[in-house]
Amino acid sequence: MQPGLTNIFGLIALAAAKKYNISTNYSHLDATSFSLQGKYEPNWAELSVIREGSASESSESESLPKPISITYGYSRDKRPDLKQFMLDLIVSGDGDIPLFLRTGDGNESDKAVFGKILVDFKKQVDFESIYVADSALYSQDNLLLIKDLKWITRVPLSIKAAQHLVTELKEKELIKSVANPGYAFAIKTSNYGGEFNPFCFSILNKPELNEITIELSGKLVISSR
Repeated sequence: MQPGLTNIFGLIALAAAKKYNISTNYSHLDATSFSLQGKYEPNWAELSVIREGSASESSESESLPKPISITYGYSRDKRPDLKQFMLDLIVSGDGDIPLFLRTGDGNESDKAVFGKILVDFKKQVDFESIYVADSALYSQDNLLLIKDLKWITRVPLSIKAAQHLVTELKEKELIKSVANPGYAFAIKTSNYGGEFNPFCFSILNKPELNEITIELSGKLVISSR
């Protein structure tokens, strides 16, 4: 395999984490965008050579790093007028130490890549970790990919099952939190994403904010906030 940026960064970061005894009990995944000035027109001649090489030498070309596309996409910088690229990062829960870095196309969707990123990262490491990510991780395709991992994420209210839980939950079902006075939660199960794996919903009632938040975890790892 040719050493791309992600592989080199991972080798160095994981070696440093091991040397300095960084706890990897929890690993947090997130993505951000970087806006760029300039046209950044694609080099079609170079891309054509890459595609031709891929067709003739598929086994070798699969391991070669592919150029990312700097293009328009959802901008975290609030600059939709600029082209951009994406950066995916996994950090340790202990001190936010970077453990994994990956660049992506400017129009890449978090939901489309988060599951694969966690699976690829797990192949590189020799430790168990609970993976934490935002609601982009919660899709049926991703849940199938990460079925053998431990993870915590937030359920988007665009999911009908989540809407039903919020609207139909009875106050008597809420359990008051001892660790966080004023908070309450309820645990529900769902087989969204496949019957092979039940999930646990932690529905948190935050009276001071007048809101209800749903968090979901897999493999019996329950989110507490």
